[in-house]
Amino acid sequence: MVFGTLRAGSDIDLMWYLNNAGASFYRAVEEAARYEDVAQVSRIRDNELEPLLDNLTVLAITCARYQRPQFLPNVRDAFYRIYERAHTTTFGPSLQQAEIIISWVWETVIKRVYTIGATLLRGGFYNEVPLFIRQEITWDDWYGNEFWARHALTMRARENRLDRRGLCAITEQFIKEREWFYQQYGEREDDVISALCQFDFLQCVHAIHESGRPSAGYPSFGTYYNHRTEPIIGKVIKDDRAREALLPQLSDEELATIIKILDQRADSVSGLLNGWTLNDWRDTEIEAFLDRYPDPVL
Repeated sequence: MVFGTLRAGSDIDLMWYLNNAGASFYRAVEEAARYEDVAQVSRIRDNELEPLLDNLTVLAITCARYQRPQFLPNVRDAFYRIYERAHTTTFGPSLQQAEIIISWVWETVIKRVYTIGATLLRGGFYNEVPLFIRQEITWDDWYGNEFWARHALTMRARENRLDRRGLCAITEQFIKEREWFYQQYGEREDDVISALCQFDFLQCVHAIHESGRPSAGYPSFGTYYNHRTEPIIGKVIKDDRAREALLPQLSDEELATIIKILDQRADSVSGLLNGWTLNDWRDTEIEAFLDRYPDPVL
């Protein structure tokens, strides 16, 4: 449906699909809730709910690549309608047995958001990347300016359902399990990991800057080696156009402070895992940039 609509150039059909995606998702949830057979509920999850979210993800990536970025805010809004409605939806016993619960909805949306964000970032679609970072949580003021990735991560962790390695790891696995998404990276695992780490770094920067709280940015990238994330750090330091698109309204002093915060937090997150190392910069220009701003401004 997605490629057919794009090829036909029918903006009306495309907008209809996007505007109705949330309603379609929850109609399928309601249908699943009527069954007591867990196998049938699981079939609806696997054949209706997951594919709808995958279609939205494909649509976002395809619109960016074929110069139709005007639809990307609508895709983001479609995802958020699904995300938001979860907190007012009752997930009954049969849904719970199939693991269709509130935190599943949140996590399964955020995995697609990370897939879109990382893929757009890798493709150089810098202007569109912040769209998929800066979605406020409209029903909870505490998480409002930390954005939805931090909210999903926290809610999943509270249920002890999150891989200790965080959002990068679970999205890496998700991409590798889906042929079309993995093909966008030439089926190269290293490229998937690096793109996810770099997108994760950017969402941490946005969350910390917007909230003013260092704790707002949880560096899932910290469970991987520094060289995965370092290219985007160098990019926003040295490339003014990339910086303006990816991190608008951020001063050098603020950026340096947040990089240092995330350097420390990522080192802590890596823990016993082989991952991030504090102050381990391959790019000497990053180190020089940080040295120019020794005093924190947050």
